[in-house]
Amino acid sequence: VVWFFYKIRGRGPGLANFPRTGPCIVFANHACWFDPLFLAKVLPRPVTPMMTARFYDLPVMRRLMVSFGVTRVPEKAIKYE
Repeated sequence: VVWFFYKIRGRGPGLANFPRTGPCIVFANHACWFDPLFLAKVLPRPVTPMMTARFYDLPVMRRLMVSFGVTRVPEKAIKYE
């Protein structure tokens, strides 16, 4: 749906040097439900989105996320020492 309303394109100083193969982790600079869609549109390789267990385990969401290949991430409290 978003593709019809917006012209999404990637640009920036590192996009030309983005690795085409090998391991790579990409973080969005903010939280948005559509970040995986935007990243998949502009990055030159397949994207595997990750979602916290709190949202992933909702009954309707789980079926949808499994069908899209989303990785479930368990929630844990961060312990600062």
